[in-house]
Amino acid sequence: MRVVSSTADAQRSGQSPTVEVRCLDCFRRLFDVIEGWYFDAEYGHVSEGRLHVVRQCPECKRKNRGYVTAEPGEELDSGLSGPWYCSCGHWLAHADPVRGRMKVRCRCHTEVRVVASAAMGVAANPPTPPVEMTDAALDMFHIEYPDVPF
Repeated sequence: MRVVSSTADAQRSGQSPTVEVRCLDCFRRLFDVIEGWYFDAEYGHVSEGRLHVVRQCPECKRKNRGYVTAEPGEELDSGLSGPWYCSCGHWLAHADPVRGRMKVRCRCHTEVRVVASAAMGVAANPPTPPVEMTDAALDMFHIEYPDVPF
């Protein structure tokens, strides 16, 4: 998963938190999960309680949008349920309406199963890459103090 816009960045910029879900074998982008927010004058940005799933059809390249639950166990009335097809008839994914889990097959034939709310949990606490400190970087933090008699 790749965090496009974390929760903290989204609150500062006014955009919704977004996560790209990628294949574990070939790193191909499979679909995006976007948290649905609306603006309330009293409370600011408030979660809709549903997650937007955007997947581009591998055949016709049309972007398809659907909704899954943000809270596993609470099924949405208008959310994705079962097989999800593009308007051209190509199979996109299988959606579990109760868990909000998406099951997608990549072009490399790897099956990827992701719970959308868990993907958004990564946006709340994005992983930080390890920092390698070179000698030049360490020299930048080296401070020499003058000899002061006490």
